[in-house]
Amino acid sequence: MERLLKEVRMLKIYSAVLTILCTIFIFLAFRDKSGQHFKEIDVERINIVEKDGTLKMVISNKERQHPGMVNYKMMKPREREAGMIFFNSKGRMRRTGV
Repeated sequence: MERLLKEVRMLKIYSAVLTILCTIFIFLAFRDKSGQHFKEIDVERINIVEKDGTLKMVISNKERQHPGMVNYKMMKPREREAGMIFFNSKGRMRRTGV
């Protein structure tokens, strides 16, 4: 009988601890993460794409610069300076240098 009472007591403690942990995990999973703020980010290239994967803008350093595109056809690779390239709906580019 005493053994049964110990087991029931241990199950109650186990249940209470598990309930508290689950509550904490649920709270942490659904808290608001939209307030993220970065003071500085180091990257070599950023591609901005549409949902369908269409490239719309590239920001990059000199080594990783996009070669360019006209009518959705890639231009021959060539050396370019760092900067931003915007692509319109016809696949043509408009470049701004840094």
